Amino acid sequence: MLKFGAKEAVTFSRNLGISLVFSLIGWFVHWLNFSLIGVLFLCAVFSWHITFEQYRGVKKDQAKAFFGKEKETIHEIFEEIPSWVYFPDVERTEWLNKLMNRLWPDVTHYAREFLKHNIEPNIQKSLPKKINNFSFETIDLGDKPPKITGVKLYTKHVEDEIILDANIFYAGDAKVSVKLSKFEAGIKDVEFKGTLRIVLRPLLRHPPFVGGIQIYFLTYPMLDFDLTNVASVLGLPGLYSLLRKALLTQLANYMVLPNKIVLPLSQEISASHLKFSEPKGVLMVKIVEAKDLSGHDLTSKSDPYVKITVSGEEHCTGVKMNTHNPVWENEVFYFTVLETSGVKLMMELFDKDDASKDDAMGSGCVSYHILFMLTFRTNTITYFVDQPAN
Repeated sequence: MLKFGAKEAVTFSRNLGISLVFSLIGWFVHWLNFSLIGVLFLCAVFSWHITFEQYRGVKKDQAKAFFGKEKETIHEIFEEIPSWVYFPDVERTEWLNKLMNRLWPDVTHYAREFLKHNIEPNIQKSLPKKINNFSFETIDLGDKPPKITGVKLYTKHVEDEIILDANIFYAGDAKVSVKLSKFEAGIKDVEFKGTLRIVLRPLLRHPPFVGGIQIYFLTYPMLDFDLTNVASVLGLPGLYSLLRKALLTQLANYMVLPNKIVLPLSQEISASHLKFSEPKGVLMVKIVEAKDLSGHDLTSKSDPYVKITVSGEEHCTGVKMNTHNPVWENEVFYFTVLETSGVKLMMELFDKDDASKDDAMGSGCVSYHILFMLTFRTNTITYFVDQPAN
């Protein structure tokens, strides 16, 4: 979709009006049999030609801008858009959403049992000792199932396996209530977003042709929700952060890489073989320096540090106090590489703040396929981080 700006529209309208005036004058002069008709007609044609060329020029400029920044241009028009719209290798799979609609009542029944008997006791163990008797009081996952907004099939650098990435989005009508000690709170307006990886491996030459299925998230998914029962929430500060962290931690323990849900399909393949895959290698990351950072504190200088994340594994550098140009010495981190396709090295820059939440200063990421092009060599990457929206 190309936009024709207000300025160009005014110019077009003005020139079109001039052309029509000249045409009417030409017709009137011709009706009076004046010899000036030829000159006036040429003026009208010339004016129309100028208008048309200006219109074509605007369209060409917009087309060039769109060609270079397709994704950004589309996002200017639509804030939330499925990935299959602007990624040609991500396919739309509406039939999967229809299948999910059919299965959702059975899935919700299983999810209620799983949350109550598996997640609840694990959350209880992970909470501080002063908080006891955690329990799910009610669990209603609603009538709206998650949506699969796109599926990507990897075809390059893949051997003896089939890899699918499904983009999952949920913003349904779930309502859950929990109890912590004497406090009660409701959870509503749940929003969940993440990339679910499905791996079929190893490939066999006889039925069922696939040895088993692995299901997991490459990184921590996004989870957000609102709390109800304001009186209880005010009585226990930090309840939102406590619940969110506990839920994400339990999810990670089950199905965020390196943890996986595995389903053996052949007697030749054991569950342990699927669950504990051989690592692809080790990634060493060294943080060197940052330059020209903006100040977030009252002193106008920052206390920066970097958080590095790979497939749910996190490491942080030391904090450099009161500087715009921090230099880190001997800050080296090692990550076990379990997957290469679709995985990214995420870097986030923060300003340490003891009095409140640390301020985000920017972020950036590097895809694994770029990193593995540099295998067996030492390379320094200069990365310009994206500034946060706020």
